[in-house]
Amino acid sequence: MNHNMRQPGASIEAFRTGLRAAHDLENQYIIERPWGVLGRLKALVQGGWFASLLAVYLCLALLLAWKLNLWIDEASTLQTTSRGLRNAVSLALSYELQAPLYFALLASWRMLSNTVFHARLFSVFCIVGMLMVLVGVARRYLPSIHPRWIVLAIAFNPFTVWAATEARVYALVLLLGALLFWLFFEGYIAESPRRSARWGYGLVALLALYTYYYLGFLLFAHGCALLLLRRWRTAGAFLGAMLMVGVGFAPLLIQIPGQMNGYTGAVAHRQSFKAGVQMLSWRLQEQLLPVGWPSLEIGRRGVLIAFGLLALVLVVRRIRQKATPAHCVIWTTGVITSACLLAAYLLTSAEFLEARHSTILFLPALLSVFALFTLFTYRGAVVGGVLVLCFFSLTSLLTTYAYPAKTGDWERVASYLMSAEQREQPILIFQAISAAPLSHYYAGVNRLIPVPRAEQFQAFNHPDSVLKSEAQLHAILAQIPGKQERLWLVTDELCRSVNLDLNCGVLESFVEKYYEVEVSQNFYRSKVRLLRRKPPMLNQGN
Repeated sequence: MNHNMRQPGASIEAFRTGLRAAHDLENQYIIERPWGVLGRLKALVQGGWFASLLAVYLCLALLLAWKLNLWIDEASTLQTTSRGLRNAVSLALSYELQAPLYFALLASWRMLSNTVFHARLFSVFCIVGMLMVLVGVARRYLPSIHPRWIVLAIAFNPFTVWAATEARVYALVLLLGALLFWLFFEGYIAESPRRSARWGYGLVALLALYTYYYLGFLLFAHGCALLLLRRWRTAGAFLGAMLMVGVGFAPLLIQIPGQMNGYTGAVAHRQSFKAGVQMLSWRLQEQLLPVGWPSLEIGRRGVLIAFGLLALVLVVRRIRQKATPAHCVIWTTGVITSACLLAAYLLTSAEFLEARHSTILFLPALLSVFALFTLFTYRGAVVGGVLVLCFFSLTSLLTTYAYPAKTGDWERVASYLMSAEQREQPILIFQAISAAPLSHYYAGVNRLIPVPRAEQFQAFNHPDSVLKSEAQLHAILAQIPGKQERLWLVTDELCRSVNLDLNCGVLESFVEKYYEVEVSQNFYRSKVRLLRRKPPMLNQGN
């Protein structure tokens, strides 16, 4: 036993019991050491429960990755990674305003194929890797629960499915988060910590920071967990490792102030603490119990209240008898990560606590729930809890993908335009960046015209993306050959882009003054209208 541990005797004995249980399951559950992933892959695939879950997951994820349309964030990713590794790193820092590693990896991955499906396939494989690592995480942290329940609840959570079908960084974030949990246990929490695992943790920590800045919150939370466990010498070793990681991260650290200013430079006011807590609560609810049918909202509240009260009773009565250092790590990570996200929200703007930005909270939140499950003495409690989680997840999946489309529904928009358009009917697109995913599908006879200008993919939220006046629209139309008696207008639902007001009102006022709407067709978070120019007398009357 690590001589730095200062836990009550009952907790130490429970921890030893858990470790013995994990050892007894060694041959049953795969992955003996952090470095045994490749060597144990065959055994993993032969595990009937895991192979079955993985097969079902892959069928779902691959189908959606193939079927769903491209949207503006993914179009941005494809543009960033389309011209080689060096350009991908440069644009990741200057245009995406993010850490560059994901974009560098995807640029290399796309050398094999330039399709949208291939770009998303990288994310699918990252989630497969995360599920494999979760088997080891479950066995280390929660040995009294069979890993299949944890893998089942996480694999088919809509958040996981969404991350797998995005040509964005989030699936890689989940994989790195799982690796950090796993290696942290092996290197700092296990009864016999391994130095090799500490080196592995440091390497993954550095890669994590070069991938997604918010992953630094996990590192901070793990350090806090060691302090709460009073493992002073281990905490000192952890701090030393993080100092080395900081040195490795220093070249990128100097980029962050400029990137933050690109996001928040025009933010006029900060959000309130109450609003931040409410938004954080919504994010957690959607991750744990996503609601697909509105009628389930009341059910979700009931489940959360009942489980919260029961968990409170169990924590008070049984935490000393059944909680282990692993529980402390999980719960501390969840609480500290939530606090860090809330702080980011308060110091920046609401956009920094959107669903995708809470990706780092997903694994700590789900693992925290399963850690609470271990406090139940009734074995069926775990199965019942997993069934509740899966019920909300599956109903949400059915609702979300009953109409399989991402924001904009650009593939159907393009098909509609090509079937309904005639020659000399230019297509105006607002906001301008929406032209990128639409042009991927559109092969019609008319010209696509981004308003107020084509996206340059050089500077994020450039002021020239804002429609400033009707004069801009007149100037755009003056450059188009023909009479333009009829034109198409394609708009998405966004009137703001982080800190910029795009001035949708200017466009709508122009349409109302000079055009009549002949046809209007709604799609998923986008609209297509065929406009006919009003007679000059009517124009003058307005």
